[in-house]
Amino acid sequence: MLMFALLSLAAAPPGPSSATEAWPTTPAGRIIATPDWSDYRIYPKDALKKDQQGRVRPELWIGRDGRPKACRILSSSYFPELDAGTCKLMMQMRFEPVQDTEGRPVESHYSRFASWRLTEEVPFQSGRLRARIRLAGGHVQDCGIERSDGPYTQNWSGSACSILSDRSYYFANRANDSLTAIIEARLDANDQLPLLQEAWPVGTVIASEKISFVINASGDASECTAIESLNFGPRGLNNLSPCGRLLSVIWFAPPERRGTERRGSFETRVVVLDTP
Repeated sequence: MLMFALLSLAAAPPGPSSATEAWPTTPAGRIIATPDWSDYRIYPKDALKKDQQGRVRPELWIGRDGRPKACRILSSSYFPELDAGTCKLMMQMRFEPVQDTEGRPVESHYSRFASWRLTEEVPFQSGRLRARIRLAGGHVQDCGIERSDGPYTQNWSGSACSILSDRSYYFANRANDSLTAIIEARLDANDQLPLLQEAWPVGTVIASEKISFVINASGDASECTAIESLNFGPRGLNNLSPCGRLLSVIWFAPPERRGTERRGSFETRVVVLDTP
């Protein structure tokens, strides 16, 4: 089902747009024109063609006449088409011009969080993803999903290889080696499912990470905190969130009992196979 949900509105912190120019710090005036965010037909077309979904937070630089002059991304969806499409929509907005204390028009800024969805919310249950990746000549030569268990199969299978192909992060100082590896991720929802007791892939573990998280009122994984992390490389632009991209593509359904706090952990291991 095609859905679009606007999560919240927020004033963005100021920040430089270049080495010599800073964005305005004055909040925008009253909104006088805006796209209909509830209309599914405004879904960015280039992103829709690629089945992209995610959260994005753009910020507008608004001129003295109340018209946007520029748009930048404060929090990326990790998909350039989705980020660009959201900015394009934001640039259609119009605002009541802002004046300073002496009645002179001034520039201002405006930001909002947006969430673009192509999939339904899913239950909070344990799940697993296993992908096989082959590196050669400094490139990812092949990536395939070997196994996906739990309610997140649709969410993970379509985007996993684009996420896991970040060689610098997942393989660090072995990113230029020729090797075959298994990357397995497990979400533990504290429901004691048997898959959590099964053996991990056999081979040489070159990187591992385990984070704890909570599910907030919007169904997002948040408050992600590393319990342990070993040998991952620097995060690339497509993988900056501490919650990780595999968690960020899921919207969890509300709990059965209102106000129930839900906690889980998410573990990832990179295992190089002894035989490529």
